[in-house]
Amino acid sequence: MFRREPKAGQRVQKSKRWGVLAGLAVLGVVGGYAVGYVVTPMPQSTTPLNPPESGATGQKPVAWYKNQSAPPTMFKQADAPIFPENNLPENNLTVPGQETWGRAYEEGLPRETYVAPEAHLMKEDLVLEAPESYFPEEKLSLDTVSKEENRILDRIKAANSDAPLRAMPPWQRFALATPISKGKPVISIVIDDMGVDRRRSAKMIGFQGPLTLSFLTYAKNLDEQGALARTKGHELMLHVSMEPSSNKVDPGPNVLLVGQKPETILKRLRWGLSRFDGIVGINNHMGSKFTSHVASMKVVIGELKKRGLLFLDSRTSGRTVGAKLARLAGVPYVERNVFLDHDDDVDKINAQLKKVETLARKRGRAVAIGHPRDATLKVLEGWLANITAKGFQLVPISALARVVRRKS
Repeated sequence: MFRREPKAGQRVQKSKRWGVLAGLAVLGVVGGYAVGYVVTPMPQSTTPLNPPESGATGQKPVAWYKNQSAPPTMFKQADAPIFPENNLPENNLTVPGQETWGRAYEEGLPRETYVAPEAHLMKEDLVLEAPESYFPEEKLSLDTVSKEENRILDRIKAANSDAPLRAMPPWQRFALATPISKGKPVISIVIDDMGVDRRRSAKMIGFQGPLTLSFLTYAKNLDEQGALARTKGHELMLHVSMEPSSNKVDPGPNVLLVGQKPETILKRLRWGLSRFDGIVGINNHMGSKFTSHVASMKVVIGELKKRGLLFLDSRTSGRTVGAKLARLAGVPYVERNVFLDHDDDVDKINAQLKKVETLARKRGRAVAIGHPRDATLKVLEGWLANITAKGFQLVPISALARVVRRKS
């Protein structure tokens, strides 16, 4: 038998059919791989989309304030609340939508009572005397406060421009004249974070003094607030923002940072020091990291020495080198003994004041630091009214400065 050959047209048609079938097969294979790729789960990435908090990866997030530009002329939100309890309608927030905004008023404050070794006093003089003051003690009536504020401001300007007065360093020139009663234990109460929360700051200014009021560098109207504080019998300091150990707290603008070039630290420090006059010195706002860094603190202490200002070491860290460097440089210095309000609680603040009293009776002197918080204001108002009856004398911080003796 013989096989009949297909006609030419039939061969072409058959070839087309095989071509179509082959094409469909190829598409099926490719489509199968595509579907498998889409359906098959991807392996889990070893890098999560949302990195865990600091400590889980060993890498700390960069705090916002480390990327600050050069110091601005004024902090744009200086009237916003600085304390958590300030998020209240009566504070008249100027920034809409920030009714719940607030930031830590301090980093975690040490709870211990710090007592400096007495051996240091063998080489130092403890001032405990009333240095000559440019501001005589005067009694003022409420209707003359505004006029007196202006007069104080004029006096400060005159003192700064008068050559003979420049021979006396500012820590003495602007010290509050306070005659010391011999035999009485003395206590200095320093109130940090002044000036931003105007309502609470004003209430603290109105308290019986002499208190030492340390104003934040970025508060508004510092000259006027400082002048009013002087008319009420208080001594003035500047509260300088320094780098904390934690990235979760906000030290404010123009903070001094570890790792900055000395000229950057000086630029920011001098910006703060230019904000108002009449201060006896500075103390650190936060700064647990910065005050523990020798090279950075040397820049600060060197500038204080040039300007004749004292340094109050708030001791936000047990590793601080502030007081030690000040002593070595011949800068008058003081160290904090007790923080009053690491707990915002009336009973606990009263307990801290008991520690202050006990230390003052035992050592003859004590330095406490507090803040213009509601509980602190409530406790201090009554405590200050009874301090004399308890046998203590309230003194400004300049009276407790330690000064290294110069060899004759």
